[in-house]
Amino acid sequence: LVTGVLHVGIQSGPKNIKWGVTNFMRLVEGVLVIIVSIIFIVQSSTAIDLWLNFAAVQFVGQLDNLAFTLAKMNFFRKTEWELAKRVSDYRVHINHSRQSFKRIVRIILCVGVTVMIAGLSIIFYTQYNLHFACKSITITVGESSSAFPLARYLSGTYILDKTRIN
Repeated sequence: LVTGVLHVGIQSGPKNIKWGVTNFMRLVEGVLVIIVSIIFIVQSSTAIDLWLNFAAVQFVGQLDNLAFTLAKMNFFRKTEWELAKRVSDYRVHINHSRQSFKRIVRIILCVGVTVMIAGLSIIFYTQYNLHFACKSITITVGESSSAFPLARYLSGTYILDKTRIN
């Protein structure tokens, strides 16, 4: 991992290697959160299950922030308090020009928008060709429906007709 960080372009030295490794680990953490979120979305059978899963993930994610805040408030040993204080006081000075930062942000924004539009276009195309449509749908309306008394005549099974008139 350290040799991989050195090849990315970070200058050598123990502080720069630590900085690169921690940022890489933050990236890995973000990717894992996205993967776990996708798994939760796919496996949840109801909306309540989905909300409960995300609430649990949020709770576990806040435990780390709570432990750090308690360490800064000196609720733990002195070594944890000193470490939390040192981490809080650490500042990173970046010597990049503002122009290159704006260029990178524009590139990331353009690529992101392009990927989203392409994905939406693929979904639209497959829906238009009835790829996601089910073969039949059954509707049952009870006789006690007082708002629409004639709606019970619409009960039945409707079969998809793929032939188009236009």
